[in-house]
Amino acid sequence: MPQPCPEAVHKKSGVSVSLERNPELGEGDDDVEENPEEGPSVVPCSRPEGPVPVEEVRSSDWRTAVDFTPPGPGIEFDSSISGVQNPPETPTAVNCFKMFLSVETVGEIVEETNRYASEQQGKTAIGVIGKLSKWVPTCLNEVYTFLAIALLMGLVRKSTLREYWSTDPVLLTPFFASVFSQDRFLNLLRCLHFVNPAHADTRDPLNKIRNVFNALTSAFKRSFIPYKGPVCGRIPDVVEGSSGISAIYP
Repeated sequence: MPQPCPEAVHKKSGVSVSLERNPELGEGDDDVEENPEEGPSVVPCSRPEGPVPVEEVRSSDWRTAVDFTPPGPGIEFDSSISGVQNPPETPTAVNCFKMFLSVETVGEIVEETNRYASEQQGKTAIGVIGKLSKWVPTCLNEVYTFLAIALLMGLVRKSTLREYWSTDPVLLTPFFASVFSQDRFLNLLRCLHFVNPAHADTRDPLNKIRNVFNALTSAFKRSFIPYKGPVCGRIPDVVEGSSGISAIYP
């Protein structure tokens, strides 16, 4: 007959109870409240005996897979064409960024963002003054700048969005306020849209970002052809003689 473990679930109450006897209680007292008609009812459970082995993974286990062949038919690597494809003549940060988020893609974002903002302004009751009342149509350069600032926020971390415009000397980061006012950035964030819902396929779980997702996927395919044996793993990095920093190496 299976023995109940010290912690079991009472069938009727669903509450976890302890079946170990409390030393402060007498011989006739139990920690489990019994139903005088049905008696105590518990669900037996089992526990594995002995410690559970844990496989150790060391950074030295990572190695370059020179003979790696990806699954799937018809996939062949040609080292003569691997690497960056069609790099810009002037490889500035902006030009490299536009390799992935093209002017056409960002232009669609501009159009949909302006459309959504106008739609929301039309829903505002007459006489109501809010942040959106200050909205003016955005443009290509402003949306590119907005996306760059959003990426920069991933590097300069704050507790809230409003802290990026804080004048507190402890939190002050003047660069953000020099590019956008707080109200303008929050309005752009509020109205940022990628696709018109009237033209979206609601059966697609990514319907709100499908066009941008497809554009990014195609851009990565156009811009880089992988080599045969890339391996990504965490290995310890040594910086100025001090270890303990982990980095991703392709």
